[in-house]
Amino acid sequence: MGKFPQLGTPCDLEDLWPLVERYSTAPPGCRPLQPTERDALRQTLWECILDHVAQNISPDEWKRLLNRTRQKWWRRQYRWTKMHRTFLESIIPIQAEGNTPPGLILGEPDSIYHAQTEYLTSHLLADFRRSPLLYYKKKHGLVKEEDRPAFLVGRALHTLVLEGVRVFEHQYTVGGPINPKTGEVYGPNTKAFADWVAAQGKPVLTVQQYELVQRMADGVYSHTLAADLLSTGVPEAVVRTEYHGVPCQIRIDWLSPRHGIVELKTCDDLDWFEADARRYGYAYQVAFYQAVLCTKFNRSGDISVPVYFIAIEKKEPFRCGVWRVHDHILAQARCENEEAIERLKHCIETNRWPTGYEELRVFDTL
Repeated sequence: MGKFPQLGTPCDLEDLWPLVERYSTAPPGCRPLQPTERDALRQTLWECILDHVAQNISPDEWKRLLNRTRQKWWRRQYRWTKMHRTFLESIIPIQAEGNTPPGLILGEPDSIYHAQTEYLTSHLLADFRRSPLLYYKKKHGLVKEEDRPAFLVGRALHTLVLEGVRVFEHQYTVGGPINPKTGEVYGPNTKAFADWVAAQGKPVLTVQQYELVQRMADGVYSHTLAADLLSTGVPEAVVRTEYHGVPCQIRIDWLSPRHGIVELKTCDDLDWFEADARRYGYAYQVAFYQAVLCTKFNRSGDISVPVYFIAIEKKEPFRCGVWRVHDHILAQARCENEEAIERLKHCIETNRWPTGYEELRVFDTL
């Protein structure tokens, strides 16, 4: 956050900035704040100042006000931390022990996960919200999922960042066959390259794709908040349970005992990531994850596990950003998901699958 704006108020907000920095720390005798906690506390202090900025408050009164605000924030944070970390730590295995609690599946291959066709996933639910007919056709194999090179790069990035170099090297091959006439790798669209890829038995990245994945991974881990979110936890956590009367399954990118659900996303331009998130329905996806996770572990009455996005650009300068998804957005998305599931159950019962465009619409914008 930069300096305070000049609002023409009785006090000089510029002079209050050092106080915000001074009180954006843990109270005396308490553990140090994590970077994400420090940012949240700084935002709370900023909101407190804006609430009182019109009053003629002395410097000493500002200090007392900000200190009280910090103490209240810390008490709330401590209660939240104790309650939710206890919940998260109870379902996330301690890596040193390697004990996975019942209901949390780790290390399940993509092929096995996607073969469980009896379960509703966030992607199928998104298809249904868009068009029940699209959901029906994908569910019954009438529409095949397209696999573009960008998808391969995204999967490789997830593996490298979340599961590490060893897993990445086991699951992917980098390079290609050498053309003896030129001494260079055959082009990715040649028959020689296609035959070589088929013989590898696992996905193949070109050298250029591999370098792109590496630079994106470097961008993620050079971001302080992103590295903190990924410092403890487990990758690709699978949960299956009945949610809202329908068998569901989820596969969470990163599940952290300190931070909750963390999803890694790629984008072309970080300035437009929030627009991309709305376009692709990311809030509905993570709200589904949050609800299924809490339902599985008997916390359906208190769904407040935090959710974060880490977004990384796919081109220079490979900027990385972190967003926390607001609780009210998750609650709204969860309600809309549950309404969609009710409509899905009705479509299954009646075996009617509309497109969503049966009624007359009015075109009234330019």
